[in-house]
Amino acid sequence: MNRVTFFFLTALFLYNNSTMAQNEYLDSQFGEDGKVLLDFNGYESQINALLLQPDGKTIVAGSYFNHGGFWKYYIDRFMANGAYDTAFGTNGRIINEFPGKPDFRCVRILEDAKILGCGIIYSSGSGFSQSFLVQYNSDGSLDLSFGNQGVVILPDSANEFLVKSAGKFFVVQQVINGVTNERKLLCYNSNGTLDLTFANNGFLDLTALLGTITVTDLELDNEGRLLLSGSLGDNSTFVSPTQGFIARFNQNGTLDSSFNTDGILNFNYDIKNIVKSINIYQDGKILCSVDSGYYDENYYPHNVYKIIRVDRNGNFDASFGTAGVIIRPFPESSLELQSDGKILIGFRNPIQVTDPVPRTTHELGITQLLPNGSIDIGFGQNGIITNSMLMAAGDVQARKLPNGKIMVGLTYGPDVMSTHPQSALFRFNAASALSGSEFEVKNNGFMVYPNPIRERLHLYFNLNQSEVLSVDLYDGNGRLVSNLLHQKSCLAGLHSEHLQLPPTLSDGLYVLKITSGRTVTNIKLIK
Repeated sequence: MNRVTFFFLTALFLYNNSTMAQNEYLDSQFGEDGKVLLDFNGYESQINALLLQPDGKTIVAGSYFNHGGFWKYYIDRFMANGAYDTAFGTNGRIINEFPGKPDFRCVRILEDAKILGCGIIYSSGSGFSQSFLVQYNSDGSLDLSFGNQGVVILPDSANEFLVKSAGKFFVVQQVINGVTNERKLLCYNSNGTLDLTFANNGFLDLTALLGTITVTDLELDNEGRLLLSGSLGDNSTFVSPTQGFIARFNQNGTLDSSFNTDGILNFNYDIKNIVKSINIYQDGKILCSVDSGYYDENYYPHNVYKIIRVDRNGNFDASFGTAGVIIRPFPESSLELQSDGKILIGFRNPIQVTDPVPRTTHELGITQLLPNGSIDIGFGQNGIITNSMLMAAGDVQARKLPNGKIMVGLTYGPDVMSTHPQSALFRFNAASALSGSEFEVKNNGFMVYPNPIRERLHLYFNLNQSEVLSVDLYDGNGRLVSNLLHQKSCLAGLHSEHLQLPPTLSDGLYVLKITSGRTVTNIKLIK
């Protein structure tokens, strides 16, 4: 066992010195106390996709690699108890079919339980030379009826794809011609051949239609219309303005003029705007995640993270958040719309650590929103599940099972000097395991995390009207420890406050007293 794997196993599976609050949510009936480590014989790895099959099995796809020229993709399938499904691939695992360095961009399960993936085959350096589509049967064998013996090779980059219910699917292709980066929307038949009846002999020139765009997501609504999201302009820096967008197309490739303005909804909040993902409700409403950025008066850049809901016609939904918008403290790694209208979010929660040097790192975070966009404080501990023993070196992929439990795919790793990521799968119980009197929080619209607290705490709340708030911290004997917020005027709507705790705060029980002109709310905390 190499040094990186040893440290990972030690951090991941030895919990004797950690607090119960960090691990009570892990489902002991899955893997080893709720955890499954994906082992690649010493290679580093990452998770790009987490998929749930209707039969209760879980598919995880990603890459494993070293810091040299070695890079391959994998697809693993697990039984409901966390054991590898040995009937899939070779002992539960598929390894890539290509030379070079292939990396998945998207993986989906088809209606017939086949698995379709697309990605990029990197050449030397940071560039790429080709992209690929690959299809597997439900047992993990290559589907030889698809493309050329299960594979379709494209000369340029494939960024995202969508499987259509009629067996056809769309691919967004990035074409680099030496001068510009063009995007095309290609339509394929279920056997991997280009559908020449779509648009212009099988493809739509997105650059000619929309401009210089980056595509982040593709989805299909209940009426068969294609929704495409991303950004218009150069989103790599704050210097060049970018515009987030959602475009809706009819089945023949024309823009749907009934959607917002000529088929396109634009987001122009700040200098930088990117629509990262879209989810579509049964009634046609659209939920999207938007990252924005702006400069303050000192020309210092700031990021703003939003979740936005619009109606089927592309108008902001006033029943969600504040005029259709909620502000989130951190960017979402995954956002999943539930059948009951609730929203499950996986994210990297920033925390301050001091060993071996003071710095900001990230832990696993999961939260859930109610259909109106407010925090579901009945979920986890006051609306959130975090775990400082599970450090998030990459995205947190969270999916809810039919029984209410939550599967999480995590790219995990220490961030000291350099990151050596590994991949792991976790299953959590969503109900609060810390529902005793010292942790009970009434449904008052206020949510605090983390709890247990550390150097800082984050306070989230929703106000029906303008209020003047003060926040004070008391110890278990009722003595005032610190005034964290004093007489701050807050407008109606959703708010977030990041409060610094006294550096000398000792371990124990505390009470956070939140006072407005009308009410007093007490939240019990532990450190």
